[in-house]
Amino acid sequence: MNNSRQPTIKSPLTVLIVDNNSVAMHGLRDYLENHADFCVIGHAANAIEALLKTRQMFPDIVVSNVALPDVDGFRLSLVLRKENPHMKVVLVSDQNPTQITEQIATSGIGHYLSKTSQPSDLLNALEIDWQKGPAYIPEITAAPSMNRQAPAAITPRERDVLVCIAEGLANKEIAARLGLGVRTIEAHRDRICRKLNIHGVAGLTVFALRNNLISLDNAA
Repeated sequence: MNNSRQPTIKSPLTVLIVDNNSVAMHGLRDYLENHADFCVIGHAANAIEALLKTRQMFPDIVVSNVALPDVDGFRLSLVLRKENPHMKVVLVSDQNPTQITEQIATSGIGHYLSKTSQPSDLLNALEIDWQKGPAYIPEITAAPSMNRQAPAAITPRERDVLVCIAEGLANKEIAARLGLGVRTIEAHRDRICRKLNIHGVAGLTVFALRNNLISLDNAA
């Protein structure tokens, strides 16, 4: 999907904040809203929610924490910038940038800021990043590897069902796609949940993402 929107010279610039820490998110929102050049139009607590909201809101800039509950900010940045090359992404983290040079270089982000940076550094990054032209967007396959859970003992068929669940399909839709009965799908689903000790679509989706069974833009 490509919802690319051409940049325009305007004020204020719209910002989407992505952070599962509500205190940090509200603090950043309050700080930005005190500056007339920026307008925070929404926030997301994880990468999947961020992807959906960017498709709905078309923010000019996304400010995201690197550490997110489902996938990291680098992977999110790759997907966002592939869908809309004109969207600017600024990542914030407490990691030392010298330790993650490759991730920064391949993610297509405009700026990487430490959480110890001064608030004025963020404003400067947002202003400079918006003025720059679109950067080269590397392929998704160049994304840094995520922390994966230990491979689970699920069968190939259970993996097929898991992928369908993570893509947001209902049992009837999964049955139609795989050519199986609905009760068979229900049985597979139950075994998957027991084997992984994960219950609920959200948890299964996160597992599928972390183990590269699906890509972020295919997630439910």
